[in-house]
Amino acid sequence: MEDWLSTIKNSVKPTTWEGYESHVRVHLMPAIGHLKLQQLQAKHIQDIINYKIQEGKLPNRSIKYIHVVLRNALQQAIKEQLLRFNPATAVKLPK
Repeated sequence: MEDWLSTIKNSVKPTTWEGYESHVRVHLMPAIGHLKLQQLQAKHIQDIINYKIQEGKLPNRSIKYIHVVLRNALQQAIKEQLLRFNPATAVKLPK
């Protein structure tokens, strides 16, 4: 995730990058930062989404944004041939 953030820093608006960085630091790294990229499965991501919904502290829009950030990072990993499949695409999001 940190590599992805550094890669995109100059290609997005500063406020967009700050939002991405914040979601990575606050929500994603604590939950999945211990996993290697190849270990990450849709279940891990679904567990994060489900936890955030059940916790009730974030609006659905923010939960969806966390998913977007992760999906974009994993899509870049596919482009770099680090992954074959984006596990974030198999996740059910809140309405």
